[in-house]
Amino acid sequence: MPAVHGVKRVVSAAIAIGAATSAVVLAAPSASADSGVLTVCSQGDYSTKVSFPDRGGSSTPDVARGACQSFGVGGGSAVERIEIWGVQWSGNSATTFPVDSGSLRPSRGGNVTTYGNINDHWAMVPQI
Repeated sequence: MPAVHGVKRVVSAAIAIGAATSAVVLAAPSASADSGVLTVCSQGDYSTKVSFPDRGGSSTPDVARGACQSFGVGGGSAVERIEIWGVQWSGNSATTFPVDSGSLRPSRGGNVTTYGNINDHWAMVPQI
């Protein structure tokens, strides 16, 4: 009978670990954006920057590939156009190429995530 109790303990421990793991997954932060913040994630094999044509062409700094950075974009409620650019570095020289474009309502914030490579690239843009 002691062997049966040992198996029950192992199974109970496995269930408890599984439940704890599920709870951790459920508690993960959502992909929703913070008000007044644009988060740029560069998941392709190039750096990413976002420009704001309605703001005289100002842009975020380059976000290195594999990284995410957040930028304050103000709290205006007017929808603005954004342009997403890829930046491929080779030594000290950079090749900049258009990845996508979209819209941003600064008061709602947004997330931009880029994927792919210089020849096959795409982006997820904010949903306004």
